[in-house]
Amino acid sequence: APAAYRLASIFYNRKEYKLAAPYFAIAETSPKRKIQLSSGYYRARSLKLAGDTKQSIEVYQKVADAEGENDYRHTALLAIGRLQAEAKNNGAALTAFVKLADQTTNTNYKAEALVMAGMLSSKIGKPEDARSFFEKAMNLDGGDEWKPDAQYQLIKTFTSEGDYKKVIQIYRKGRFAVPDVLQPNMLLMVGKAFREEKRYPSAIDIYQSIEDRFPSSEEAFEGAYRKLLCFLNTKDRNLPGFVDHFSAKYEARHPGHKYFDMANLMKAESLFADGSFG
Repeated sequence: APAAYRLASIFYNRKEYKLAAPYFAIAETSPKRKIQLSSGYYRARSLKLAGDTKQSIEVYQKVADAEGENDYRHTALLAIGRLQAEAKNNGAALTAFVKLADQTTNTNYKAEALVMAGMLSSKIGKPEDARSFFEKAMNLDGGDEWKPDAQYQLIKTFTSEGDYKKVIQIYRKGRFAVPDVLQPNMLLMVGKAFREEKRYPSAIDIYQSIEDRFPSSEEAFEGAYRKLLCFLNTKDRNLPGFVDHFSAKYEARHPGHKYFDMANLMKAESLFADGSFG
């Protein structure tokens, strides 16, 4: 077994994974538990890197199920969860991630497991479970790499449920690095939450930040229009000028859009209210 492990390690380091795997299998027969577990783990990795996902998952599962002290259990569970998720085996992936989240004290592993469990629960139609997993991820002391995903998913969930106070609460837990591809949409949802709660200055700030940071996005146009609604609700006397600016800025990019007619109606309403029209 020691000679087999050495040979397996040589092939593995040379990235000759198909040759490494059978030698790691021989090394698993070692009477020494640490060599058994290490060999099993690296055989699973070799199989994965050689493209044999099914066999890799089986070997990882054997490593994860090994009772007693086991330094490879959590990394094996993480690998199983990822591989099953990639293979669209959502139920099996969820089982692995939930087990990992329950067992590990590694905050980064726990955060990934909780977020992935949340996403998988959403896919299989368990929204309440998903919300619980995302909230646990947000409340971790650490694991910040995964918090943007949890924050975005929770904001999306609570927006769809109309729980705008909760949207604001989740947003205020921190400004996490939500990917640029998702951030404009997330900010639009947050702006809507502030507007629904009649917290118009905060909504205006959010909508303006979308325009400033993502000026060419569809969300910037949408946010600019919703910003006008906030000015209308606060009876801002500068609304007619804001409408003119909105039209000048966006009409070339969105010719004939209904928002321009609606904005002009707001302008007329504001002018009537101010006694400056007709």
